[in-house]
Amino acid sequence: MVRKDQKGFAYVELALIGVAALIVLGTAWYVINSKNSSESILDKAAQDKFASSKKRSSSSTPSSSNTGGSSKKDGSSPTQPQPPTPPPSTFTKCKNFSSTDSDITATSLSDLKGGIIGTWTGCVTTPWVPKYDATVTFRADGAYSATSDEYVALYYGGSNNDDPRKIYSIDDISSIKMGYGSIDVVFLDGSGSVTHDKLSDIALMGNKLSFKITHLNQYGPLVFQLNRN
Repeated sequence: MVRKDQKGFAYVELALIGVAALIVLGTAWYVINSKNSSESILDKAAQDKFASSKKRSSSSTPSSSNTGGSSKKDGSSPTQPQPPTPPPSTFTKCKNFSSTDSDITATSLSDLKGGIIGTWTGCVTTPWVPKYDATVTFRADGAYSATSDEYVALYYGGSNNDDPRKIYSIDDISSIKMGYGSIDVVFLDGSGSVTHDKLSDIALMGNKLSFKITHLNQYGPLVFQLNRN
């Protein structure tokens, strides 16, 4: 009877050892699979974050325009477009031109709007060609005309001819008494397009006027330094 009981206890011990072994193996399997699952989730999250970052980077890179400028892949400033037609080899009228700024005399928006009305003659500095001459007339109704004997007064793709679509606007004046607004440039290259360009740093200094035009908010600027006729 004693031997039977001892044998029964032995079976029970073996069974308990087996159960314990199964528990250990099951726990180990669960830990390993949980770790792999967590790593997969983290890997997917990292991949999603990278893809999202790449997409944002791609969408924020400025695209090339039809003006001939190109955008760099590193997100830096686009290259300046070059004139499709080579400019004259020499520009003579503004070869020795120099102009110095004077004290600004128009200190309010109304003074600036009224003060620039009239005809102005001087020179234009651009990133593309040597300085050339320009005559610009601003009218009270918001129209303007711009001509040059040597080149195209407002951007090389534009035209020196008058056009009813040639309009400008001075919208506000900064704390340093320089105005800013917009100017429409008409292209007579067969496309008939009109671009709404940036007009900035408008400074009226008695009988002197200076301002900048930036084409499509990225090309230029064209710097005008003019004297009243």
